[in-house]
Amino acid sequence: MITTKFYKDKKSRLVGFTFDGHAEFADPGEDVVCAAVSTVVYATENAIDKLTKVRYSCGFKDGYVDLRVDTKCLRGRHDVQLLLRMLELSIIDIKNKYGEDYITISYEEV
Repeated sequence: MITTKFYKDKKSRLVGFTFDGHAEFADPGEDVVCAAVSTVVYATENAIDKLTKVRYSCGFKDGYVDLRVDTKCLRGRHDVQLLLRMLELSIIDIKNKYGEDYITISYEEV
């Protein structure tokens, strides 16, 4: 199962995320749930890196990713919110399509 946690600040802005685990929907290399999640996560990190000037930290390991945006950079930054919200909505859609056996989503205020 992929455990997803989105981080929000006191103003309810998305400021990061953690994904951990594998969906186990199918065999490795054929798992469309893992592929879909990986694609939107990597695309989001790439877009934040290449299209915004926001500082962030990001760590990747097999089946694990943690990204945190420097909250001091968020004032007036709608682009980062748009990208993180796109990720959130994509993960919700994947979960709704394939079910709660493969993805869980939670939120934490930081």
